[in-house]
Amino acid sequence: MAYMEGASKASALTRDLSELLRYTLRKSEELIPLQDELGLLQHYINIQKERFGDRIRFSVAVDEESVGDRYRVSLPCMILQPLVENAIVHGLESSVEGGDVNISVWGEEAMLFASVRDNGCGFDPEEVRHRVENRVGLKSTMSRLTLHYGENCRFSVESAPGKGCAITLAVPRMAPLETADSRQEADVFPKGV
Repeated sequence: MAYMEGASKASALTRDLSELLRYTLRKSEELIPLQDELGLLQHYINIQKERFGDRIRFSVAVDEESVGDRYRVSLPCMILQPLVENAIVHGLESSVEGGDVNISVWGEEAMLFASVRDNGCGFDPEEVRHRVENRVGLKSTMSRLTLHYGENCRFSVESAPGKGCAITLAVPRMAPLETADSRQEADVFPKGV
């Protein structure tokens, strides 16, 4: 029985990793529907849950009313994953107790907001600029946002020692270009994410 359970977990992890790699290689610079981005993020979270067990807990909250149709709002592919990875690696991984990573998505007027917040070690607010400029994931995220949205996007980092960190991005609500192929791809990901 334990062998079957292990094989099932390995199969699920392989699927999660395969979906991440397949989508990343194919669409790394494209805008994709929010639903797809959340599906990709869930695959990444599944891998991290297996890695850390109960030590690091994840929650994803989408304000459906303010966001609207998840297939009609878009983000650059894999834009949220580096923020979650940053929360794990720099905020929680070294903590014996672990902690929480909370991902929130909501809309306000013409903007879509996404926030990744952890309750890890945090850092001095005066270090924000240095960390953003020198951390590959954050720097890449900012560059990609600027590439897609120019000056119409915002990126903020809030932190304090012992209080965790919150990274929030804001982008204009834009519908991705709709193609038969993209709609078929979108149906690969779970709708309940």
